[in-house]
Amino acid sequence: MPRSGRPAYKSEYTPLERKYKFILAWCKLVDSQQYYIDKQLKTAESTNAPLEAYSQRPDGTWRTLEDLAATDPGTAAALREWAAYVR
Repeated sequence: MPRSGRPAYKSEYTPLERKYKFILAWCKLVDSQQYYIDKQLKTAESTNAPLEAYSQRPDGTWRTLEDLAATDPGTAAALREWAAYVR
């Protein structure tokens, strides 16, 4: 079950966290460990993931916010809200 609420405040985000803020938001929403978040961000960069990607499928393609909004608009809205904190 995804966590609700706001992400913990962070004074500075890395370039990859800012670039792939929806992956960061998703990982935080589902309470992923930092090592996993870092791995996902590096994978996104190396595979040239779409900027609106939030999760990678087992076949290597990326799920996007648009995909999520079509099936679960509430979770998509929550991701947008969380990602708005990443600057």
